[in-house]
Amino acid sequence: MPNLFICLTPLQALIAQALIRQTAQPADLLMVCYPEAHNAKFQHYYQQTAAQCRRSHYHIVPAGKWQRALSLPRLLNGLDRHYHTLYAASIDNPNVQYPASHLTFDRLETFDDGTGNLYPQSILYQSTPSLKRRLLNALQGIHHTTQSLRQLSRQHHTLYPNLPNIVHPTTPMQLWQRQPETLRNPTQPHPSTPIHILLGQPLYHEAPRNAALMQRIAAQFPISHYFPHPREHYTIP
Repeated sequence: MPNLFICLTPLQALIAQALIRQTAQPADLLMVCYPEAHNAKFQHYYQQTAAQCRRSHYHIVPAGKWQRALSLPRLLNGLDRHYHTLYAASIDNPNVQYPASHLTFDRLETFDDGTGNLYPQSILYQSTPSLKRRLLNALQGIHHTTQSLRQLSRQHHTLYPNLPNIVHPTTPMQLWQRQPETLRNPTQPHPSTPIHILLGQPLYHEAPRNAALMQRIAAQFPISHYFPHPREHYTIP
């Protein structure tokens, strides 16, 4: 029986590729893309992951709020009704909760969404959905919440095995079959000066709170480069 992987970002697709190689079982892929992220990079990671799958579906989320709600049933297009294992990362997202509520599966396993699963104040740790969210869930037949999926998950696959996570137990994983160091050209000198890179992560819904957090982190550590997250549309000095 195949597994199903639900991915919402290129990083999640990269993690899915590693898990597909690791499990060596037939897999289906549901790749969910927001319109602002629909670009060549996103499609590249989708195609890479789809090449390892039995079947794949690329779903572009409509821009309008009500169109998004009405489009949720299309997430199930081409999918089986039952899977052995459902793998998902962004378990707070309706595009994950809807398939999880309308499909059946023998087990659920989660994996890193980026770093939100490490940050205790992120939405993945919030226990009670808003009244509006609960009403929408009832209308859409979504009976799974962030917390119910956390409780249902049998294990969490993580790139950060020594840090607390949203699910226990955790299983360490590697993205590449070889260590990155072995990929370096041996004729090139090893860099002697470390470069400190801060990867952006929109942990809050409000842009000013995210910008303030990134600035505090950059001030505390010797950050020399800042790489914004695709969903960050603000400037960090």
